Amino acid sequence: KAVSRWENGLGYPEVTQFPALAKIFGVIWMTFPLFVWLLSRERKNASQMESDDREKLLGYMADAWAYFRDHVNEKTRFLPPDNVQFSPTYAIAMRTSPTNVGMYLLSLLAARDFDLIGKDELLHRAQAAAETLESLRKWNGHLYNWYDLQTLSVLDGGFVSTVDSGNFVASLIAFCEGAKEYAGESPALLQVIASFSRIISETE
Repeated sequence: KAVSRWENGLGYPEVTQFPALAKIFGVIWMTFPLFVWLLSRERKNASQMESDDREKLLGYMADAWAYFRDHVNEKTRFLPPDNVQFSPTYAIAMRTSPTNVGMYLLSLLAARDFDLIGKDELLHRAQAAAETLESLRKWNGHLYNWYDLQTLSVLDGGFVSTVDSGNFVASLIAFCEGAKEYAGESPALLQVIASFSRIISETE
């Protein structure tokens, strides 16, 4: 006779009702430590990669940086445009968001890490971005979700996205930590880090 599903007092069926299922779960339970170990094995780092894979990865990274190199400049107030359209006509979307800015700053730091740019370009671009960011209208320290890159005015009625604002602050924190490695190359970089740190602290 099958045991009643309520007989164990827990509201669950007794294991004796489903012996095959119990075996399956037992096997999964037994192999779980192996599964976790396989997931946690140390992956190859960049220096251990095959040379072809490394070159391909560096090429992808250089291409990604090229977007920011070519489209973040005086015309965009040293903040990244949201997108660039190549077809049917070439057009730059002259607006930006907190996430765009955060990704640009992390890409800037990565470009320096992999010697795609030198110390002077890192400083120049970071300084220019910091000056623009400090001048933007904010709400309780948060960047609004969209800004016009020509006028720096707030777009779409002025709303704050918690996702975008979180992305931005997390990116600023990461940039500041990474940029400290290059502070010895240019003491002025510490002023940029201080500026970004102030923006972080003022964001409620």
